[in-house]
Amino acid sequence: MKTIERDFPLFPLGIVALPSEVVPLHIFEDRYKTFRLWEDPERVLAETTPCQQANGVDPSRARELVLKTFGPIAKAPAGGHAAS
Repeated sequence: MKTIERDFPLFPLGIVALPSEVVPLHIFEDRYKTFRLWEDPERVLAETTPCQQANGVDPSRARELVLKTFGPIAKAPAGGHAAS
């Protein structure tokens, strides 16, 4: 089996979370921001395929999650902001 090694940057959350506590997660990681800027779920899937395979992620489940997360994104009008 092929081994893939990567560095995973960690960052402090600045909170104390108990095991049973539900805490909203805000993603600030640069790679996530890059994926959002691409506005292309197929490109996100292609970029993350090696990681999916290395971690035994079901491709159909990955596609479902990527489309849910990075699917249609409202485009901001020139000089304005996208609707929330």
